Amino acid sequence: MRYRKRDYYGRGRKRKHIVVAAGIIIVFALSIVLGLMKACGIGFFGRAEQLSQEEIEERKPDIDVQLLTVNEYSRPGTEVEKIRGIVIHYTANPGSTAQNNRDYFEGLKDSHETSVSSHFVVGLEGEIIQCVPTWEMAYASNSRNVDTVSIECCHSDETGKFNRKTYRSVVELTAWLCQKFGLTEEDVIRHYDVTGKACPLYYVEYEKKWEEFKKDVKKQCDKIEKRQGTGRKKMFDMFFPDEYVASTYVIPFEELYEKGYRGVLFDIDNTLVPHGAPADERAKKLFARLKEIGFSCCLISNNQEPRVKMFNEEIQVPYIYNAHKPSTKNYRKAMELMGTDEKNSLFVGDQLFTDVLGAKRAGMHNILVKPMHPKEEIQIVLKRYLERIVLHFYKKKQNKPTLK
Repeated sequence: MRYRKRDYYGRGRKRKHIVVAAGIIIVFALSIVLGLMKACGIGFFGRAEQLSQEEIEERKPDIDVQLLTVNEYSRPGTEVEKIRGIVIHYTANPGSTAQNNRDYFEGLKDSHETSVSSHFVVGLEGEIIQCVPTWEMAYASNSRNVDTVSIECCHSDETGKFNRKTYRSVVELTAWLCQKFGLTEEDVIRHYDVTGKACPLYYVEYEKKWEEFKKDVKKQCDKIEKRQGTGRKKMFDMFFPDEYVASTYVIPFEELYEKGYRGVLFDIDNTLVPHGAPADERAKKLFARLKEIGFSCCLISNNQEPRVKMFNEEIQVPYIYNAHKPSTKNYRKAMELMGTDEKNSLFVGDQLFTDVLGAKRAGMHNILVKPMHPKEEIQIVLKRYLERIVLHFYKKKQNKPTLK
């Protein structure tokens, strides 16, 4: 009888430990999900649901990218943390073209005449030229340079009114930027609303015309979403990889180079080698192969420098440690180190909630690989349970084998 009593209490303690452990896992999982939602501005932490990079690109208007040379007078190269608004300007130079204005901004690096620029210029024929990357600051909107995207608009006469072609392109570009950054028409402002300057002149003098412009932006946003069907993405879609393969070492990098990719960002642990391991022969051969193909490479890891430096001793490529993935800041820094951009760069990693999410938010093609070894830190082990849920829906959506 005494034995049974001890056994009963033993089982009770065991059940209690299981319940406590389960509770810890649930709390940890919720903290991860809520943290990611807050970081990405979704759910009740954001004003608008985010679209996948593919959906955003489908909506992108025709943009002629002519980035300015980095210089202190028109493109300082300063990164912004978060875009919170879009500012509309006018050139105050009747009859000038988008190219004229872009070239003027570029010439400031030599003339030192003033400090001014804009992310985009929309011309008299509706053409759109991009001068500054949206994740960098432009000299356009005074105190709001640090958290807005600026659009400079050409006009035919002294009234400052946009002609039909210019107006249509400005509406389309503004709506697309709203989608890209999770904004609404209420986040679209005039230069006047920042400084009191009569810019854009016509839409300051005629307030009703400005309100009509914002309504047209809203209609364009609604039109885009209606064309998409459901319009808004499902919760898990933002974590879905562009590709999912069994191993880094089966990726056909030659084919990717032929498609136009020129830069590869790599996570390290469980992507290239098991957790904590130095570069092995297979990793060394891979980077030699990539160099021969013509790729630039960069390591980007959330680990501290000693770990990353140790792995890189035999690889010798640029690296970023303590990267704070899924923050996009160091993805962009890596592309800058490689001399590439989001269109010709790709990311390879083994984690959805850091590697893939960060790459998607940075606008890069991303490839998820199966972890190389089951030995991982406890926080990663717990995140793997959440990954299984996301990958279940990913596989269901793909309706095909996910490992190749």
